[in-house]
Amino acid sequence: MSSVALLNPICRGLVGYVSYMAACSESEVYSEYLLYEPISRIAKSKCYRVPHEMPIGIKTGKRGDRKRVDFQFAKDDRTVALEVKWWDPEGSRDVTHDVTKLKATKSKDRFLIIFGPGETLAKCKAKSDRTLLLWGGKLVRWKSGKTDYAARWIKV
Repeated sequence: MSSVALLNPICRGLVGYVSYMAACSESEVYSEYLLYEPISRIAKSKCYRVPHEMPIGIKTGKRGDRKRVDFQFAKDDRTVALEVKWWDPEGSRDVTHDVTKLKATKSKDRFLIIFGPGETLAKCKAKSDRTLLLWGGKLVRWKSGKTDYAARWIKV
């Protein structure tokens, strides 16, 4: 199974899941961590093992602690590293920190999924070390009145 066959359903599922949470008036719990459960469930449905918060080789400077990547899916002899970014409309578009962590993994397949307001995601570009990153997947967006969320992935 290609990484696209995993990433596209994850993006579609994230948009649907957060739209559902919006219908439940749960906006006060929105954060990147809200996305972990649907990501885990979708990856497991595709027969991946789904360890999350996987330590990588980069030290934080604090004694004994290491940086972590959000997910490192495993299936047969292949792994897929994934960082998840909740895109704040007012926040930075620089994902250098996430890209650095992904490059420190042993996975050959490394991706960043960016999730956030549809209007913001449709217009903006992500940067790493002041270089624009090319979107890999198409924009998955649900625009329904008050709710407008989108997700997209980038190959690192």
